[in-house]
Amino acid sequence: SEEKMRLLLAKNSKRLKFLDQKGAEAQKIDATQNLVRKLAAKIRMAVRVIAKVSKKINKVRDEELWPQIMALIQGFVKMWQEKLDCYQTQCEAISEAKNLDSAISGGISRDLAMELEVDLVKWIVNFCSWVNAQRSFVKALNGWLALCLNYQQEETPDGAPPYSPGRVGAPLVFVICNTWSQAMDRISEKEVVTAMQALVSSVRNQCEHRAAVEPSELIFVTREREKWNRILERKSVEINREADTLNRKLALVPGRQSLLPTAQTYQAHFLEADSLHVSLSRVLQSLESFASSSLQAFRETLRHAEEETLSRESAKAS
Repeated sequence: SEEKMRLLLAKNSKRLKFLDQKGAEAQKIDATQNLVRKLAAKIRMAVRVIAKVSKKINKVRDEELWPQIMALIQGFVKMWQEKLDCYQTQCEAISEAKNLDSAISGGISRDLAMELEVDLVKWIVNFCSWVNAQRSFVKALNGWLALCLNYQQEETPDGAPPYSPGRVGAPLVFVICNTWSQAMDRISEKEVVTAMQALVSSVRNQCEHRAAVEPSELIFVTREREKWNRILERKSVEINREADTLNRKLALVPGRQSLLPTAQTYQAHFLEADSLHVSLSRVLQSLESFASSSLQAFRETLRHAEEETLSRESAKAS
């Protein structure tokens, strides 16, 4: 590698100076000089290759990665707007529903209620995985970009300021990915998960008041319930492990302070049961709030990107 060649060059340059001062044989001095010249030539070649590769990487970053990042952020804005509209419609529908609990209690068997409980636990697992995947993606991307930036951490009387690529004039993709990452830090799915768990408790409460079912059906559904509860618990452990691994990598980033949250909000405990109507309403309201917060975060990120783009274009034109 270039670093090894530099060390070897320094070592032989020092040896050449020593041989010259000592008045060593001309043959030894010439051999060492030739080696020094060869090493210097190899280093110059390596530097040119690195510069060429870096230029190509920068071109790919600015002409391919950055447009894809912008398209992805715009896609998230559209997705969260559609989800927000959907949750608002569902909230209105559930608020207008009449006698939901009595209708369900009179028209659903115990085995179906248990199957519904299992499906709701699956919903929690998938929701947690989905949110964690989004958060981990942008954290990993921002961390990788930060490692590509020659960022010198400043020291102030108040301590080291947070990582800010914009402060050092970094390319736009660095700035916006950091903004996106910070926006994800401000969004919490805890309220949604808690509401979902309360809904599971409500369904379980309904299930326990059902008439007895066939033992074989009860055993099957009970096993399914236990299986998915174990999956939810394992998912909590996996999310914690993934967060710890990524946090260790992000610790290499100068000025990096924010961490991925652990999965404490994903613990598979169940709350005191409420009516199905109330529990379902809370789930939809929490999803509406989560979608609204996510939409706002992505809109702010997109607005920041557009403002930074205009500012940099104006600076170039002036």
